[in-house]
Amino acid sequence: AKRGKEMAEPVRVERDREPNRWGAGGPGIPKHGEIQQSKVAKADLESNAFDFGQVNIVAKSKSESDEGDMDDYMTHTMTYKGETVWTFSTSSHSNIGGSWGTDSACSCKGELLVVQLTHRGRTVGGGRDATEERKYELKDILAAAGTAA
Repeated sequence: AKRGKEMAEPVRVERDREPNRWGAGGPGIPKHGEIQQSKVAKADLESNAFDFGQVNIVAKSKSESDEGDMDDYMTHTMTYKGETVWTFSTSSHSNIGGSWGTDSACSCKGELLVVQLTHRGRTVGGGRDATEERKYELKDILAAAGTAA
């Protein structure tokens, strides 16, 4: 699938606090993922007949450890009737000095995509993690994937 545009803003965001970015470098706050063009979504967009039961999300993770440093990478892929329509990736890291980056989990609840994020921000003797939940309308994602095709 050819890459499309960045995903639109969520319809709702809830945070327990602002993320603590303590200057460790590494990845910033993740954006909203990337829309992939889909001919299947385009056909259903044109007939105004999205079947949300045909949406599936798969997560793949990879971890690396090297002399006290830990790196975790997560990629989420949403498919519609077997065709990729959206991808989203995050990474988090830790070492003796603390932790930084973002962990993620994604799920479909009814007609919504729910993205749960934990922004890592711990340091020796302090710091804090922050949580964020983003909700997106599935129809908006599928419409964008169909429009990109």
